[in-house]
Amino acid sequence: KKRAAQRQLERDKAAEKHRQELEALKKAAEEEEARHAQELEEETKKVLALKLQSMYRGANERKAHDARVAESRRKAEEERAKVEEARRMQESALRLQGMFRQSKARSEVQALREEHERTLAELKKQKDADEQLKRMQKRQEREVSAMRIQSTWRSHIAWKTYKAALRRRQRAQREVEKRRMENLAAQKIQGLFRG
Repeated sequence: KKRAAQRQLERDKAAEKHRQELEALKKAAEEEEARHAQELEEETKKVLALKLQSMYRGANERKAHDARVAESRRKAEEERAKVEEARRMQESALRLQGMFRQSKARSEVQALREEHERTLAELKKQKDADEQLKRMQKRQEREVSAMRIQSTWRSHIAWKTYKAALRRRQRAQREVEKRRMENLAAQKIQGLFRG
């Protein structure tokens, strides 16, 4: 039993360390996302300024601008890939946390069962053991059910929170992509009028 308790303690420590690492990853991803959004906004402002300049500078400047825009797109795609990788890692972490919570609840339930079985063995020796036995079994069933419900609910809430964050991030990415396409369309139209 000491070994089992020690193994459980080691698993708990490892799980806590893993949870802290996941939180650090999540925080880093959020900071990266904010920095990326700011860079995209600054890049959009730069693109607008370059459009005005290109009207006056001619064809050579347009070619240089196109190269910068292509580089900007490449960087944006790399950032998008990093964000997607971070999202996948968060999803995996969330699944692992759910499994860990279920495992922990299972071990707590097993410990409770063992405790109840010991108590029941003592109660059977007493005169009014039948009545106490029934009460003990009902209490055990209620505790086990409550622990299962709590574990499931926590997992559900964590998954729901993750999905909401994912929808917000996707919405922001669609908005950035929409602006980029509008800028490209404006450039093409301006190019047609310049000849």
